[in-house]
Amino acid sequence: MANKHFIYGVPGVGKSTVATDYATRHGYLYLELDSLRPQAQKQVSREQEPFTYEYTTAAWKQFGKLTAESALSGFLAVRQAFVKYVARELASHGEGYVAEALSSIPNKFWRQTLKSLLW
Repeated sequence: MANKHFIYGVPGVGKSTVATDYATRHGYLYLELDSLRPQAQKQVSREQEPFTYEYTTAAWKQFGKLTAESALSGFLAVRQAFVKYVARELASHGEGYVAEALSSIPNKFWRQTLKSLLW
């Protein structure tokens, strides 16, 4: 049985509280994936990967006027920029972790992306 647990949700719903409690109770490592931003920025320049430096709340500006489409495009571009960093971090821990991150994209996006990189 795989001991890889992912907790995602919108801001303020208690993801960190639930994830740290679950990790502690089951003896798993707790990984806060949004904290990978500074590490990722040390590895690439803004010119190489501009969305590594953008936050999802402002990335839409790279796609023109604020619309539902530009907001989604910005969100996806930022998340896609971080997929390799997240995958590398998760792979370095093997089994037995609880990973937590902000996401308002259905788990299907992350599940498909991470599955292609990890499993």
